[in-house]
Amino acid sequence: MHLHSARTVSVLLRLKQQFGESIEPADRQVLGAAEAVAALDAAGIRRGVVLSGAYLLGTPDIVVADERRMVADENAWTAKQAARYPARLVGFCSVNPLKDYAENEVGHCAAIGLRGLKLHFTNSAVDLTNADHVARVRRVLQAANRLRLPLLIHLRTRAGDYGEREANVFLDRLLPAAADVPVVLAHMGGWGGYDKATDTALATMAGACAAVPGPCRRLFFDLAYTVLPKEAANAPARTPLRLLADAQRNFPDANARLADRIRAIGLDRVLFATDWPGMTPADTAAAVRGSLPLRPAEIETIFANTAPFLR
Repeated sequence: MHLHSARTVSVLLRLKQQFGESIEPADRQVLGAAEAVAALDAAGIRRGVVLSGAYLLGTPDIVVADERRMVADENAWTAKQAARYPARLVGFCSVNPLKDYAENEVGHCAAIGLRGLKLHFTNSAVDLTNADHVARVRRVLQAANRLRLPLLIHLRTRAGDYGEREANVFLDRLLPAAADVPVVLAHMGGWGGYDKATDTALATMAGACAAVPGPCRRLFFDLAYTVLPKEAANAPARTPLRLLADAQRNFPDANARLADRIRAIGLDRVLFATDWPGMTPADTAAAVRGSLPLRPAEIETIFANTAPFLR
């Protein structure tokens, strides 16, 4: 679940305008701990992970004045929000891992009580074919590992041919740098929805983990925003739901393929997640139950799974 302070709302609006995405009323709202807990309550969910929007402030797509301080302030704001509901919320910090200050910010996050680290490779313009980028990300993962901070990674990059290559770089170069902590790949290794590129990456990882299970023993995948509601195809143009629905139009068996990959990965590795406010917990649960062709018992198994950092 994403928290949005006033500063990240401002950045989100600028990014949406730059990339021609539709701006909806919810995009202008500050979303803190109280709103997150209300969304959990509406779905009957006890605990959730709230994510800092600090990585947005480090995007290369816009310039933010006094960026390093603003990133630290944003992570501190998230820590304070999570602390308002310690029995309900676990706070994760975030940072662009390519920034020179990234490792120091990971240390700052641990010092102020944040319990994990979220990295967003698309927003941060991480290129997994660039050796310098891979080295920088490795150092950030190693810092998190030393501090025992679990990781949530949005792995998909901006590469138009994203897939097997990036999955192998992750498995061979990045995952070993965080060998002692849980690592969760958001959106089942994609960026929302489920298209051919994400399926290729997920199939690569499923095969590798089945062949050599040891390195994947702490690797998980989450369902955030992957199973779209049926009305997504008719959502207003340029909204996130419509953009994701359009992207998977040429992959009509998306949900069936996703179900196959989940079985190959193992139900115990798959976590319920929502990408709120992108989708609410209640709407996500309804979409999974209504559109993902798994047996009811399999779906309930996934819903009952608990990430190690929420236990």
